[in-house]
Amino acid sequence: MKKARVYCWKIFKSGLTDTPLKRFSYIEKEEDVLYYLPRQTSAHYGYELVSCLNCGEIYANDISAELYIESREKRLQKTNCIKCGKNLGQTAKPYPDFYLGQDGKINRSPEKFRYGDDAIVHEFWDLYFENKDQKEAKTSTKLSVMKLLKNLFKRDSLKTKILNIVGDVKKWVKRYCKEPFWIDWYGAYKIDPRYLTIWVCVKTDKTKLELSSNKELMAKMVNLLAKHNYPIQARPLVHIGFESEETVKRESKGNWYQHFK
Repeated sequence: MKKARVYCWKIFKSGLTDTPLKRFSYIEKEEDVLYYLPRQTSAHYGYELVSCLNCGEIYANDISAELYIESREKRLQKTNCIKCGKNLGQTAKPYPDFYLGQDGKINRSPEKFRYGDDAIVHEFWDLYFENKDQKEAKTSTKLSVMKLLKNLFKRDSLKTKILNIVGDVKKWVKRYCKEPFWIDWYGAYKIDPRYLTIWVCVKTDKTKLELSSNKELMAKMVNLLAKHNYPIQARPLVHIGFESEETVKRESKGNWYQHFK
């Protein structure tokens, strides 16, 4: 089993606001919470979390793998906790709906909180990345979930084309971007392929401006639609753009979900 790295925002239960806590959250301490990018229901990607209520260990649940490889329930039944050894099928619950507090008691998620200032990256054990001996926590395969998904979909399916496009967008951006970034994509493409949006999310306004004004990079990304044979009539209407954490904090109080709505 290896660890998954997830972008998130720390939230504190002190200085409460009236904003309800979402389920995309991780409680690091009893008084601290990390807030994750909300799941876009049409995108089918990202992470949700589960917690072993016997020892408190947190696990990342890959939504794509859950949908296309194996259900979370079946995976939990096959997996023993890497910390306490208990079977997760019996001890794991959605997190932070339920979590083990510092007092050793099972708690429910807080109803109110306040946001921290900056996005961070936190690591959790990935339920869908196994090896022959979990206790050694060493990887036994180099196949990523993205590659597995590509093999599971039909080669000419629309989802496969989107996954290939998003993968290549990431490769091109890596050549020009010097700071951490991630790709967010969503849309009702099953209704009409033109309803596809791809965002390259960066930290600073400066980087966003540099990348968006890079004509070579923009041309390469737009050409990916043709490379992967995305429906030709939809190509001019597909949105590929850049957004920064600084802008989201300034315009939407750090809430990416509300910012993209």
